[in-house]
Amino acid sequence: MDRLPDEILKEILEPSLHIPDDEFSSIGRARESPFGRTARNSSSLLIVSKRWMRVATPLLYEVVIIRSTAQAQALAYAIKSNKAFGLFIKKIRMEGGFGKAPAQFIASAPNIRDIFLTLDLWSSDNPAGLCSVFSGTRKQSNYGTVYLPASTIGQISRYWNTIRPSSLQ
Repeated sequence: MDRLPDEILKEILEPSLHIPDDEFSSIGRARESPFGRTARNSSSLLIVSKRWMRVATPLLYEVVIIRSTAQAQALAYAIKSNKAFGLFIKKIRMEGGFGKAPAQFIASAPNIRDIFLTLDLWSSDNPAGLCSVFSGTRKQSNYGTVYLPASTIGQISRYWNTIRPSSLQ
């Protein structure tokens, strides 16, 4: 493996870190999410060697799935500690409100093309961070697509007054 070029190693590791589009855009309640059933721990590939970590880290961050406040806070901390991680993010799926952490990591991820929000909010959840990212002074979005299932629109409309319904593609 040491003699393989990084490009070949990347092609070998990519299937283990890939998240299919149909899973990424799966509609339903958070408890029905395909990511709640998945037993995979993709980050374990990164501890094989320094080389694998260097090659696989961009693949790991390319599609980010956030299902808990702890994950959102950990991502915000990781990106604050290493700004390059934010540059790797192309797609992000969030299944909750997660407080102010999303405002930190979304603002530091300029290459996001797709954002998928499924907000099953509990009384202790707070979508303030998400709302601050999408409203306020930013008039033009750099994001390719923001997917908002109908149930999500109803849940956050009191926080985000510029929201407009649209159909999923």
